Amino acid sequence: MKINVKVLEDTSEIILHTNKQNINLITGLGPYTEANISEAITDHEKHLLIINCPSNFKADTEYNISITFIVTLSENISGYYWSSYTFGNETR
Repeated sequence: MKINVKVLEDTSEIILHTNKQNINLITGLGPYTEANISEAITDHEKHLLIINCPSNFKADTEYNISITFIVTLSENISGYYWSSYTFGNETR
């Protein structure tokens, strides 16, 4: 998964919502250099992914964050879940 983040003020962390993903790899790419991501912590209780960068994410800068993860599809509507819909006579 890739997301684009615009940083409004200097910060050492970016916090995202997450639920039931097994995070494997996170990279961050800014306009001139790769962000040095030192660690990513998952707060399972609050459903947060906290991405730390010791050299700071710089204000007024856009970063492309790439996250590789594994997830099991759930039976309820929490996290990534199974779903279907009907189109004409076909269920997809």
